[in-house]
Amino acid sequence: SNLQAVNQVYFDNDKATLNSTYVTAKAIILSVPFSENHTYKLRVITADNLETSCPFETFIPAPRLDRLKCEYVPDGETAIIRGSFFYEPIQVWFRDTLGTDSIEATVTSFDGNNISCIVPEGSGEGPITVSSKYGQMQSLFRFRDKTNLIDFNHGEEIFQNGYYGNPWKIGRYSDENPCDGFYCLIKRDQVAEWFWSQEDLAGCYWDQYHEIRRPYLKPAGADMTKYGLRFEANVISWSDIPLHFWFEPIAGQFSLGDDGASTTPQAQWAPWLVDGDAKSDTWTVKEFKTDGWETFTIPLTDFKYDKLGAFSTDGRTDLILDDLSAKTYSKFNMILFGKCCDAASKHNVHICIDNPRIVLLEPTK
Repeated sequence: SNLQAVNQVYFDNDKATLNSTYVTAKAIILSVPFSENHTYKLRVITADNLETSCPFETFIPAPRLDRLKCEYVPDGETAIIRGSFFYEPIQVWFRDTLGTDSIEATVTSFDGNNISCIVPEGSGEGPITVSSKYGQMQSLFRFRDKTNLIDFNHGEEIFQNGYYGNPWKIGRYSDENPCDGFYCLIKRDQVAEWFWSQEDLAGCYWDQYHEIRRPYLKPAGADMTKYGLRFEANVISWSDIPLHFWFEPIAGQFSLGDDGASTTPQAQWAPWLVDGDAKSDTWTVKEFKTDGWETFTIPLTDFKYDKLGAFSTDGRTDLILDDLSAKTYSKFNMILFGKCCDAASKHNVHICIDNPRIVLLEPTK
């Protein structure tokens, strides 16, 4: 009690950082400075130099693994692990290609929240394990996760000529500077709003010949609020116009019917958008780039727009993505299309997309 005048807190001789917003008469919220010591003398001091103290014990937990900067990294290149409680000595292990044994990685650098390590030769799909002096933890995310994967690794020529997975020959596919073989390349200079180009601003993958792994998600009746679309992206240049993602039947179209009643629900990815309001038609836009390949996730609940969506007062925002375990959805599509929020400008676009897949947003094991 009577903590409102406290302006200094020490754990032994280590001074904690205080924020006056989190100091009240009955509570102080702060971060405990890290130390190898587990037992401290906690001292609180007021502005009038009144002081009191008491014993204080801390517990340093095992490493916590939140995510990878990129879930698909080739052998021999650097993977970056994000998390907490990364304290020396740090060791990292990847699964082998059979998923049975672990291969130790070379850690090149780390701090409390990031680990950089070299992916070992022979690494395969599976969780990553990190250990420190204070324990060991296995990730809930999976490195090179192939669950519900839509795989582009069939070669550009196959896609372009419609032999497999893309009979309409929509999009371009490249393996230059990849994270995992072939990827969809969305690239064009001076793109204007509402410009339509299925050759260089789109991608399509579908199972006309029933060769694609489907359904997109199991089991039937899964709670769609618990899942998301995850993918890797390498963005070299992008400052406007949303990228649409959607699933649809074989005979589906980008938008059906004048009233939009049969419109397929879409997600509109616009990481360049700082702020915006379709009703007032005012937007704040900032060029978006990635630092190489990075992993992104869009909740399936964001698949709720028609092709106008959030960027128009006429756009629908109430659509619902149905059960992806059914055979209703046989195609996966993406296209850069729509309104230029940064006035009616033209923009150079260079976006690489790979490994779209449906994942649990919060896996438990």
